[in-house]
Amino acid sequence: MKSLAWYTNKLETHPLSTKAVSSVLIFALGDVLCQKIEKNIQNIDKEFDYKRLIKQSSYGLFVGPYLHFQFCLVIPYLFPAGTKFNTTKSVLYALTISDSIYNCGFYVYCDALEGKFFQINTFVEKFIPTQILNLKIWPILQYINFSIIPVKYRVLFDNTLSVFWNAYLSWIQNKKAKANNNINC
Repeated sequence: MKSLAWYTNKLETHPLSTKAVSSVLIFALGDVLCQKIEKNIQNIDKEFDYKRLIKQSSYGLFVGPYLHFQFCLVIPYLFPAGTKFNTTKSVLYALTISDSIYNCGFYVYCDALEGKFFQINTFVEKFIPTQILNLKIWPILQYINFSIIPVKYRVLFDNTLSVFWNAYLSWIQNKKAKANNNINC
């Protein structure tokens, strides 16, 4: 309970930096998980890629404030608590608009860090399957987030669940790169 009290205090005094740092840590954990799984599946003695970890986790610096903006400002403004179907509307907004920006931003950001120009075919190969899986996994989780979780903890709740989602994003981002023997973000 002390850690939750500490986190709550940080949310009140430094909301954006607190959410940015927690997002960096969650993205890092997702990539560590992904790299461990990749190593076990490939059954090779591969060195841990710290450069990839830093690149991937740095996206959290943008995601934390972005999620704060979405969960604490935009969604409550568009769909105020107590209005008809506000939870359903919030979930639909999150799944279609907010998550699309989040996932799109991830792939564009990682490619940009590698100095790659935007290529629509490569982007579509990553983005479409990501969005389809997003629509299969996140509806119930976002419903819980918008119906039960207090607004100030929604980014933390989303980040906690995102460990596995970020591992998936890391895998998709790096899967194509492995086919070309060039590791991306």
